[in-house]
Order: sequence, then structure tokens, then C-alpha cells
Amino acid sequence: MSYREKYERNWIKPGIEVVCIDNTDQKMVVEDIIRQERKNGDLVIRRIIGVRCQWWVERPNGEKIFKNGLFHTRRLVPYEILGDSRDAVDKFFDEVVNNS
Repeated sequence: MSYREKYERNWIKPGIEVVCIDNTDQKMVVEDIIRQERKNGDLVIRRIIGVRCQWWVERPNGEKIFKNGLFHTRRLVPYEILGDSRDAVDKFFDEVVNNS
């Protein structure tokens, strides 16, 4: 099954585990999708500003710190495909992200 068949165009949803392609070692959970809405006459324009994710970071002394950040949708991939290979991540971008 191709990633295009498995993941719809708007695959990012709250609660899904993701990684940022800049740091694939850090698993994060999508908390919310930040949207902006504005009206242009009768037309309502909605767009995604970013994806708010949360994760835990362990300090050298063993203390865990809760972090959160805002990411662009094109910087995130599902955590479950990361185990396949780097080629799988590239294939995901080609099939799902770049063709949307």
C-alpha cells in the first residue's frame, strides 16, 4: 500500500505521533492545528498557520522537562513510517506532501 493511499491530504490530526525531519530522534504528539481565518466580503479564507506539538526532554541530571513548539506541516512526518527507512520518509514526501 502506498503512503498516498494510507494518508489523506490532511493527515495531521491531534493525538498523532510525529517527528520533525530536522530531528528524527525526538518523537512528538500533535496537540493542535493552529488556523487563521479572515473574511474577504462573503468569502471566508482559512489557512493553517502551524502545528503545535508537545514532547518530553530529559536533562543530563535525569529530570524530564515538558516542551512544546509550533511546526510547519511540511516539516512533520508520521512517527510510524520513520522505522521503515530514510527512503520511506522521502517517498512519503513525494507521494503525500509534495502532491497535495
